[in-house]
Amino acid sequence: MNLIGAPLNRAVLSIFTEYLRDRSMMELVHKEYGLIGKVVRKFSKSDGEAIDLLQGTALGSLEPQALTTLAASLNQAEGMNLPRVETRIGAPVLQVVPLAIFV
Repeated sequence: MNLIGAPLNRAVLSIFTEYLRDRSMMELVHKEYGLIGKVVRKFSKSDGEAIDLLQGTALGSLEPQALTTLAASLNQAEGMNLPRVETRIGAPVLQVVPLAIFV
């Protein structure tokens, strides 16, 4: 992703499943897609901030140590094909509100 000449590695999208055609989100996970959206926040490395993926959820109320232990356990699980569990996305990152997603 490139925004005005500044390379960025990640973008975080807030998507509500009730607005998706495929509520399992398998279309988004396993395909390339186009997105029209509005950037609502930009975090640069100098900010030192991160986007908390659990903010506003039931798991967001857990103590940081409990979340660290849970994530470490899931990351070390054998026999399961799970992506790496992350609860915070550090800079450089954009927070985007999607307006349209084209599959």
